[in-house]
Amino acid sequence: RALGWPTQLAVQLPQKPHFYTWEQSLERDRRAYIERLYSALNEAGEGMADDGQRERVVEEARVAFRHNAAVYTELPSLNYGAAKGAANIVAGGGGGPLRGRRQ
Repeated sequence: RALGWPTQLAVQLPQKPHFYTWEQSLERDRRAYIERLYSALNEAGEGMADDGQRERVVEEARVAFRHNAAVYTELPSLNYGAAKGAANIVAGGGGGPLRGRRQ
């Protein structure tokens, strides 16, 4: 949620990416939503057959996060793109949200 507006500015989009938009029910009480999500994850973990299964699932999640991080470090244009995006934010995205048109 906090990254939607900076991302919109950085890559000069007409609106926030849908990835950063939430249903109104979640926006009203995001903390409660996150607590429900964590509770559901913990409950699912408790329902696993044994500690070995739980550890395998946790390790698989860690592997997935490492792969996700690797995707970003492998992108050759990432540093240039980050610098350009930061410049867009500082400059106001070419007349966008920093000048009062925040969406």
